[in-house]
Amino acid sequence: MRQYIDLSGEGWTLWLDKEASWEEDELHLPPVDVANLPSRPPTGGWQGVDDGCAVSVPGTVEEYLWDDEVGIYVVGTNGAYSDCSDDPANYFQDWERPINIEYYDPEGNLGFNQIAGTRIYGACSRKAERKSLAIFARGKYGDKDFDYKLFKDKDIDEFKSFIIRNSGNDNRETLLRDGMMQTLVKDRLDVDYQEYQPCIHYLNGEYWGILNIREKLNEDYLEANHGVDPDNVDILSGGYYFGVIEGTDTHYIQMLQFISSNDMTDPDNYDYVATQMDVDEFINYLITEIYVKNTDWPLSNIKFWRPQTTDGKWRWLLYDLDFGFDCRPYDGDMVEKVTTDPEVDLIMDLLTNDEFMHKFVQRFCSHINTTFQPERVIGIIDSLAANIEAEIPFQVDKFYFPASEPEIFPAGI
Repeated sequence: MRQYIDLSGEGWTLWLDKEASWEEDELHLPPVDVANLPSRPPTGGWQGVDDGCAVSVPGTVEEYLWDDEVGIYVVGTNGAYSDCSDDPANYFQDWERPINIEYYDPEGNLGFNQIAGTRIYGACSRKAERKSLAIFARGKYGDKDFDYKLFKDKDIDEFKSFIIRNSGNDNRETLLRDGMMQTLVKDRLDVDYQEYQPCIHYLNGEYWGILNIREKLNEDYLEANHGVDPDNVDILSGGYYFGVIEGTDTHYIQMLQFISSNDMTDPDNYDYVATQMDVDEFINYLITEIYVKNTDWPLSNIKFWRPQTTDGKWRWLLYDLDFGFDCRPYDGDMVEKVTTDPEVDLIMDLLTNDEFMHKFVQRFCSHINTTFQPERVIGIIDSLAANIEAEIPFQVDKFYFPASEPEIFPAGI
């Protein structure tokens, strides 16, 4: 006889059921009477929540994660190829699977609990043991939004999507590098950035360590942060070679052609370019990327956008700064690297203009002495490390990183 368990109450203490197998799981989509779902007890979990970390609990049919044919978390037998590997893998597929996700704030209060969709997120970091997940609210699952303020410092209380990120190329080191670098410039420079909230992650009830909740840079981000029409935006991505994510690249190509075929030392030509792109935001973007020493840029990891309006200007988005702060040591001069590479035409052409050059130099000097003043930077690093330090022993016990022993973590930071 099947047992019925009331899942609507509070006070669960969860444990790991090593005998569980996905063949016996069922997925129930709304509408459904949650209190009367047929279920075995949950199969993993947490005893409490430490201040500083939220908790995310995505759960789905085990087959959707681990099965060779349809599982999104494995190499499997039904994979796609990627520039990141010579061999195909399921986790390189752009598959979406239904999940139920619960979110608890750092005080342990339930933020939301709903059916959603998830996909593996990222590029080469998909190969990591703990993968990033993009989470989507969609009408076909029930709610079209996550009606919750995920980030305390942004006045946004409704999200259509977000990311649970593994810290990218930093996924075995500090676990906070990209979040820290973007935190450095928020509220200091006018530049589009992703908010950051560390979380304790449970995957189908199994403890999955420290990950980061981040804004997803898509048309919904632009609507939430800039109030633009998400159905009428151009979003491009890439580097020297770029591709279209949303809209078209027509306007951008025309702007590049104008810049390359006209003298940027002429104030009239420069003034026209300033009507096509947000020059001040671009300068702030350059300052940030150069200061953090992101060596995986500018020939890759670039995203930029504009609203499809008559006065819409291009703006640049900070993301994937994981190579910064010597994650991959670089002994060269970042300013020289960025300003002399013939493949970075836009930057080099604009630097021939005196107004642009003076703004760039003077603003950079100003932020070196304020925003990037060493005591301020170290203070932010220490405060973000303190948010996750209490969880490091559990992370290390499970995954043996970011350090072989918890005591090594502060020295690594």
